[in-house]
Order: sequence, then C-alpha cells, then structure tokens
Amino acid sequence: MKQDDLFGQILDAERELTKAEYKAVSKRANGGYIPANYYRRSIFNATVRESKELRRKKTVYEDEKMKIMVDRSLNQRHADALGLAFALGKITKPTKNGDVVIGVSLYQIAKAMGYKQPEKRVLEVKKMFRDMQHTLIDINAGGWEITHQMISDSYYSLFDSSFIVRIPAKTMKYALMTTGVAFDRRLTIELAGMPNKLAKLKAMIRFILSNRAPKHGYMFDTLAEKLGIESRHERSRFKRQLIENEELLEKFNIRFDPEEGRILYEQHEGVDFELPMKPTKIIEMIEEHERPAVVKECIGAEVGIKLKDGVERCRIVEVNRTDDGKWQPVAEDRHGNRYPLTPRTLEEMEERYRN
Repeated sequence: MKQDDLFGQILDAERELTKAEYKAVSKRANGGYIPANYYRRSIFNATVRESKELRRKKTVYEDEKMKIMVDRSLNQRHADALGLAFALGKITKPTKNGDVVIGVSLYQIAKAMGYKQPEKRVLEVKKMFRDMQHTLIDINAGGWEITHQMISDSYYSLFDSSFIVRIPAKTMKYALMTTGVAFDRRLTIELAGMPNKLAKLKAMIRFILSNRAPKHGYMFDTLAEKLGIESRHERSRFKRQLIENEELLEKFNIRFDPEEGRILYEQHEGVDFELPMKPTKIIEMIEEHERPAVVKECIGAEVGIKLKDGVERCRIVEVNRTDDGKWQPVAEDRHGNRYPLTPRTLEEMEERYRN
C-alpha cells in the first residue's frame, strides 16, 4: 500500500476506531497525553507575545527527516491552556470515530495561569483556544504529509464561563502514531503559573520534560539554539534566569551547572510517556475490524477445486482484500498448493451464511 493511501486510511475522520485504537484513544484523553512533538519541535514558541502576523505558513522545525509548519504562531500561553484543559477539565468518552470532547471552566484555567483577576481574563483565555482551533499544523516526514488541527470546534457559555472544546478524530488518530507525553496535574499547574517573563524558561522545561532524561544532560548553547535564543545578549539574559530560578527548576528535577554550561535533568516521576502505534499495525487492525463476519467464518471451510484430473478438496486458509475492495478467498490442498478463488465464491458462501 502506498504511504499516501496508508495514512489516508488511518486518518480518515469518519472511520470507526478499532477496539485497540479506542482503548488507546481513551487512555490518551483521560491521561492528558499530548503529542511530545508539540513540545519537542517548537509548535509553541518560547514567548508569550501575541502574533500580529497575517496567517501564513511558517516553519517552526526542520531537520533532514522532518519539517513542521504552522499557519499561525502559538506561544507558551497556548501550551498552558491546552495542558490545563486536560488537567482540570471533564473528558467525555471518545466517539466511535475518535472525537474527544473536554468541558472546562475558563475561569479555573485563568486562575491556574496566575492571573490576579481571573474573572477579567476569561475572554482572553477563550481566544487562546480559538487561536489553536484555527491553526493548521503541517508535518512532512518520510515522503508523506499530515495536516491537522489541535482543536476542531468549541462552545462557550456566557452564564458560567464554561467552555467545551473538541479534539478532532483525525488529530487523535495522528496522535496514536506519535509518542505521547503527560505531565501530572501538579506539574501542569506549576508550569502554567510561571510568570510571563519566564516564557523561555517555561519552553525549556517543557522541552526537557517531553524527552527521556539524557545521561549527561544538555549543553546550554544546544538548548538555547533549540529555543531560538540566538543573540549573545538574549543568551546572557537566559543564563541569568537559569541561575536566579534554581529553586523553581528543582521542582522539575532540573539543575543548571554554570561552570560546565550544562543543564542536568533527572527523570521526573510526574511525567509519563505513551509509545506510538506502528501504522502498519493499525492498518492490520482496521482490516480485521472491517472484515465481515462471513470472511471470518469461511476460514477453514472446505471447497472443491476443479482440476484437470478431477476435483480436489481444499480448505480456505486466508481471505485477502482486492484492489476494488472485494474479498478473495485462497484455498490450499493437502499438498500445500494454493488456489486463489474468485470473489464470487465468497459471495455465494455469504448467501448461504445469511440463509
């Protein structure tokens, strides 16, 4: 199967999830697992500034294997809001096709974000979700391209500031093919409550937590480059933030050694990872899920194959999908010879199965 067809089948928004996918989507939604690449690949930039740009595609990450583009700049406040939605919200059961709905209080999110008068910041928080709703993320890797949204739609109540956001089925299906990362409630709130002036520090913490702890940590210049901190002045200021916020960093098991210029991290117990599903495995599950009952019933059934010297009794050993979507049985004789049967053979068996 071509990669375009493979991913097109997996990401079909209307396709019903297989049992294994539904279980995995439920776990990711209830556990607050977010694609680790959102934090590892700078989907949320290291600022809190609101973008004044017109919508246009912008590359936020690129290497020899992957290129990620967004058509709207998202920042650390957007990351705060998304994380708090999972941490504080009420998550419903996924729909059959994989949509996930989260009910949240914008007031509670504004409060957790550290605003002194959260009731006056409700509409500002709502706009953060609207920004994510209208942002397209394009991921190009290995010759294929996936475009998805973090949020598909949302509903707001003026009476109680309640807010409902929907994570679309396509996004949840994409997430299953990537490593998921979940920060526990305490870490999520701790991150969101950091002041705006520490936005770069917050982005660094999210990057570090979304990766497994490296044995020798990270060199300061390497991390600064990943965060887009380029000028000598900016790096000097960032280094000073690391030194001045030693106690804050300790809450995340992060320590800065200014003499070596190294940032050390010990794996935090409040961070959990969920491994991705292989696309080929998902396709196998889809085919099995969509396989009609008669296909399953016919495995092992005896059929007669007309040969030159008579009729050979064979057993159906497998059923394959043809290019036009039909099911073709394959029979095997006692000598191990295999004979592809016509799809009509299965249609006749289905008629007998139904009767």
